[in-house]
Amino acid sequence: LKPFWLKGASSVPNPLLPRLARLAQIRCRHLLPEHTCPEMGLGQAGPPDEVFVKGDLEGPEDELLDKSQKGLWSDLWPHPERDVVWSFKSRAQAGPDAKPCPSVLRPASPVRLSSWEHIVGTFRPLLHDIDGVPYPGFIHQDAIRRLQRSFMPRSGDVFIVSHFPMRGMQRLLVSLIEGRENPWEEGLIDKPHFIEGGASRRGVDNFLTHIASWSGRRVFKTHAFPQLFPCRRPIEHDGKGIPPKIVVLVADPRYAFSLAWEVMCQFGRGYMDVPDYLVAVLEHGLYLWGDYFAHARAWAHEALENPTTVRLFSAEKFASHDPVEVKAACSEVARFLEMPSPDEAIERLVSATFTRPADAAEALAKDCLQPHEAMNGGPLIELVGPRLEAFQEGLMQVSDQVLDKFRMLLGNWAESSHPCLARLAEVVRRGGGSLMPARLSRPLKGESAHVAGECRPCVFHLRGICKNTASMCAYCHAEGHARTKRASRAKRVARRSRVYT
Repeated sequence: LKPFWLKGASSVPNPLLPRLARLAQIRCRHLLPEHTCPEMGLGQAGPPDEVFVKGDLEGPEDELLDKSQKGLWSDLWPHPERDVVWSFKSRAQAGPDAKPCPSVLRPASPVRLSSWEHIVGTFRPLLHDIDGVPYPGFIHQDAIRRLQRSFMPRSGDVFIVSHFPMRGMQRLLVSLIEGRENPWEEGLIDKPHFIEGGASRRGVDNFLTHIASWSGRRVFKTHAFPQLFPCRRPIEHDGKGIPPKIVVLVADPRYAFSLAWEVMCQFGRGYMDVPDYLVAVLEHGLYLWGDYFAHARAWAHEALENPTTVRLFSAEKFASHDPVEVKAACSEVARFLEMPSPDEAIERLVSATFTRPADAAEALAKDCLQPHEAMNGGPLIELVGPRLEAFQEGLMQVSDQVLDKFRMLLGNWAESSHPCLARLAEVVRRGGGSLMPARLSRPLKGESAHVAGECRPCVFHLRGICKNTASMCAYCHAEGHARTKRASRAKRVARRSRVYT
């Protein structure tokens, strides 16, 4: 069967067979590494209609970025404000290197980093080690040491820890913790939330003086390992008010690596293919902020040792296109942070998250890490499904040596005593079998999807019995859908028992 599925099926006219060939190849490659077919591509995964790439537009950098936070961009991406939109069609016509791929960010004048050696040689000089952990050059070791000696958090402070870059997800969490109701608000994350960046750019004394003036619950973010956490530890608490808390976001490695790859493609140093990026990271250790798997294990240990002040949360839940699931994830964080009576406020926040304002692109344009999908009409938080597909396709094209390295790192999570890591490892081990069909991994509603006829109507709304509002339902409530006939009981039971492979 293998030669038929992997070599013959994709050329058969039946439209179902190429999809089966793709799935069979994922299965063979991920579960049966001794049977490989490196000469075959996995096909093309459908990208968003438009993506952002570097261009030559006018715009003063100083007006766009807070000077304390733009160090990474000034060092790695000289002109972060120069963004233009390429449609998928025009990108596909740009040449053989313009491969269709979910959320690809390509330079307008492409400098292609054509190998892992080129990638490592380009980015390694921009990093320096602090206690064996690679940091961008603008982060000062002395600033971290001084913060560890002198920065004492106050009651109610919240630290968000993530190894991967946060864009729309940071807006959602900052809104939740600061008690705001509009995650699309312009200037929402203008504060120097990134501790090491703010302290390195402003100076530690100026940074501490500045954050002392913040009112309400303060939100900080860091990418640090526990041993490099930028404040005094163990965190002391006088018993008054809510103790400082640490929210650790852990993601499916495929999602985390895809987000990191996208941001590295934004740095203006050149575009890289996913397989080359994976080789550079997995085999040659080109991690920013250190080994992702070790970072998660270290914080999982902290969470088990200090369950009242440190907790792991699954990042994918915040990126769901089901508002009910996002609300549940926000409620879990709110309970951990001991927020009083958060239910109604959370529902308003989540409802606003799924209601795109007319001026969204302008409001988000000043963010240091711009959420490109959101600026281009997509959801605020980066979709999970297309990124998992991009990673799986990239993983299919690497050598067995790199694939074995990935399996070994994943095995360390599987052996973890923390259930969050063990569960993620089990999901990732399923490889392509864990992917949902493409049509279900994208938003099922929204103005653009509705106009294009790609939305899925809410059958309960058509019957007038949907328990959710239009903004809190995962399906489309817009006008123009014909009422459908309900499937038979036998068909409904069959759907619930269906397993996608």
